[in-house]
Amino acid sequence: MSLTHKTFPQVVLTQVKWKVMAYSQALITLLILQIVMYYFNYSGSGMSTRGNGLLSLQTHFYSLDGFVISTCLWSFVTAYLIQTKDYRKTNLSIVSNRVTGNIANALVLVFYSFIATIIVHMSLYILVAFIQLVKGITMFPDVSLFNFLHFLVSFCLILLAASSGYFLSSLFNLSKILGGLFVIFFGLFLFRVFDEQLLTIMRFYFEAGYLLFIVKALITASLFFTLPVVFLNRKEVVRG
Repeated sequence: MSLTHKTFPQVVLTQVKWKVMAYSQALITLLILQIVMYYFNYSGSGMSTRGNGLLSLQTHFYSLDGFVISTCLWSFVTAYLIQTKDYRKTNLSIVSNRVTGNIANALVLVFYSFIATIIVHMSLYILVAFIQLVKGITMFPDVSLFNFLHFLVSFCLILLAASSGYFLSSLFNLSKILGGLFVIFFGLFLFRVFDEQLLTIMRFYFEAGYLLFIVKALITASLFFTLPVVFLNRKEVVRG
């Protein structure tokens, strides 16, 4: 008989520490993805040429856009996989139930999103340094070397993608029919991408500036992480 008693926060913290290590291979996948993005971003995301007959000037633009978009796809897939059967079996290795498991998963994804944001920003700096070293060209940054507001925006975008993937995976965990209907609805919605409904959503998130976007993104991500805790609460972890 054991007299050891752990509080709810201690159980969640134990799971977070364990899952961060157990799912760490996802970060290796992210690093490989960044290497692939180096190839696609080597020539820049845009180019302009100016000349007067005697002198020709080519300008290449390098930005975080490609790195952030690819990392958002990575975070979506990673978050989706965490709720699949093979990953859920890892909960059997530690003391857990659906509530603590989902809360721990959300915290792990927040942590991974933060690490991914750091990797994304470092990737751009490494790419720029590599191009300067190999090509011997001059770089003129249009912003400071590190912009904290841009870092937060990147983090929120990656976190939104992670929370969306986790929410979708939770729907399939609850009911494959419900998850399938959601995918069909979302697919039909994407085919009508130029309709006013989607444009209204885009304006809601982005037109009011960075600070309001950060607030709205954090609220949306919190909602996507909270709902699985609520509707999967009664579905206990089972063996087999």
